[in-house]
Amino acid sequence: MSPSIQIKGPVLLLMGPIGTFFARVAHHLEGQGAEVWKVRLPLWEPGFQPRQYLSFTESVEQSFAAFLRHTIEEKAIRHILMYGDFILPHKIAIEIAKEYQSSSIGLEAWVFELGYLRPNYVTLEQNGVNVHSGLNQSADFYHQLPTVDQLQQARREVAFRWRKGWKAPTFIQHALTNYRISVTPHKLQPQPWYIAAQILGFFRKYQYSISERAIRQRILAHPSYFLVVLQVSSDSQLQHGSPFADIEAFLETTIRSFAHHAPRAAALFIKHHPRDRGYNNYKAKIQELTSQYNQQGRIFYFHDLPLGRVFRAPSSCQGCVLINSSVGYQALFHGTPLKALGGAPFNIEGLADQQPLDTFWQQPQRSNRELFRKFYHYTLTTTQINGNFDGYFPFGEIFRTNTLPIADQIKALKLQPNRKTRAHYRAIVSGCSRPIKLFAAYLDYGLHWLAWLVGLNPASQHLFERSARTCLKALGVTVLIDRHDTLQSKRAQIHIANHDHPLDVLLIHGHFQMPAATTAQLHLRWIIPGFRHATERYGHILMDHRCIQSRLKTLLRSKQQLAKLKQLFIFPSGSLQTPIQQRFSSSVAFLAQQQDAVVIPWKITYHFPSRNHPAQRSTNPIRVLRERLLGPPVTVICRECAPVDPRDFDDTQAMTSALQSLYQDNQTSNLKPQTSNLKPQTSNHNRAVFAAAEA
Repeated sequence: MSPSIQIKGPVLLLMGPIGTFFARVAHHLEGQGAEVWKVRLPLWEPGFQPRQYLSFTESVEQSFAAFLRHTIEEKAIRHILMYGDFILPHKIAIEIAKEYQSSSIGLEAWVFELGYLRPNYVTLEQNGVNVHSGLNQSADFYHQLPTVDQLQQARREVAFRWRKGWKAPTFIQHALTNYRISVTPHKLQPQPWYIAAQILGFFRKYQYSISERAIRQRILAHPSYFLVVLQVSSDSQLQHGSPFADIEAFLETTIRSFAHHAPRAAALFIKHHPRDRGYNNYKAKIQELTSQYNQQGRIFYFHDLPLGRVFRAPSSCQGCVLINSSVGYQALFHGTPLKALGGAPFNIEGLADQQPLDTFWQQPQRSNRELFRKFYHYTLTTTQINGNFDGYFPFGEIFRTNTLPIADQIKALKLQPNRKTRAHYRAIVSGCSRPIKLFAAYLDYGLHWLAWLVGLNPASQHLFERSARTCLKALGVTVLIDRHDTLQSKRAQIHIANHDHPLDVLLIHGHFQMPAATTAQLHLRWIIPGFRHATERYGHILMDHRCIQSRLKTLLRSKQQLAKLKQLFIFPSGSLQTPIQQRFSSSVAFLAQQQDAVVIPWKITYHFPSRNHPAQRSTNPIRVLRERLLGPPVTVICRECAPVDPRDFDDTQAMTSALQSLYQDNQTSNLKPQTSNLKPQTSNHNRAVFAAAEA
């Protein structure tokens, strides 16, 4: 479970992390039918379309508030996304969003940040992060949360993050652009000399890996020591969440207290922040303080060592001292006593030691493990996203577009590129881009096999699903999903839909991302090598509708898959040859009653530019591929109907007849059993705009 944003209207992007992450966000949201705008400051951010830009080059302090208010009202903005809450335009945006939140507009400001929990996490909170985080609660708040027995494990990405290549040119452009977005130094507003510092930091990493080998061996072998963790000198948490003016002041306080109060047998190891490696070096300051307090042989300064190895030796590491670094979460996770000298969500009674620093050296107190599990679980599920700005990121889980009206999604499609260009220009662009996208789809498919062969099963599954989505784009297909997500039940689910087009299998695999009973292998095997084995490994159930033994075997495997995975997609008509209005398999009702599974009906409609476009029921893959590569774009609307509970029917036949009636005469009305205990809540507004869109 992660934080998520229910997209209800147009989205405005302010500054994102250096790189292409916000461009990826824009691409995903537009692909789901949302309208996206990007505030373009003189500080360059790559990956956006020119049509998305709203340029602003004036003084942020003097003019940005008025510009933002005008944009919000003119574009009907419902969501503002930004990276960090410290720079001036983001502070202004959050304050304005709070004003609108109490109005009928209901504007939301969402802030991304590096993960509180690291690695493999990204932070997302509403209205602020770090010292403005919603995690800053009392110990009583966390004590009252439900008991947590087991902590969730992060998905680890093992891959080359090629998108990091965009960081260097973006960083250089920012550093060479004189445009003020922050009163104090900030990572989004680097100075020209920062470029040299980045290069120096790169070389120092390898220098320290050799020169500090003895110190690393000493810390791992020392019987008793305390760890001091430094932060980046320009960290906004240091400026707004601590009593120290700078890192030197923190070092002065810590070393003086250690010299006067720590046990004589204990050592003090001070770790430099890896991102500050090229900017600062505190060796001279630490040596000066060591001599001043006569602590030679007890205090050591180093730069690089995985802290997990340090914290996993609790008999040696007596405690960790820091200001408010996110390393505090890691220390608490490993049960290391923690002393935080600045404001942080974890600096509360029962987690960080609340006694004075002078006393901490003598009697460091470990955290309350039950309280920590509650705190950690709450942090994880309300603010942390298992992903990375430059690598894997679960866009579909975080940005929920099911609450976006279908009419608004269709309106947003008009903003897609080339909609207003001349017909022959559109044909040229389409003729060039679609084969490229088809090549990308095949490339993803090939990479999914490679990932599977080396044991990266989650990555393999992700690539397989992405290849299906990319293939649909290559064939000119835009998918809009009207999903209500109102069913609150832990029971298994059988999703059903009409089967009117050979692309349905790509639709289910790429967008619904669940196993399905399908006959697609009968024709797709000729154009997708290894398709049968790949789909079976994913969980799809392959059948031959012409063979009764195959149909019976499919029924048995469907029962097993449903019991195992709790979800399955079925086309009740069995194949493209027979419309659902003429044939509706009773196996759906049989499985639902056998497994006590809720049935979720879907209506899938293909909208072609011409109303006279013939229904596509050809199973010849070459013909379908040729027609879609050269044909006009098509919009597929998938609309979810109300769930159907098998407990409301006396037998299989009655339930089958009721389900089939949903699709008779192209009716899209929802079945509402009189005694359903599921209590589905459907949106009349969504139905109205859907009907308008179809008209």
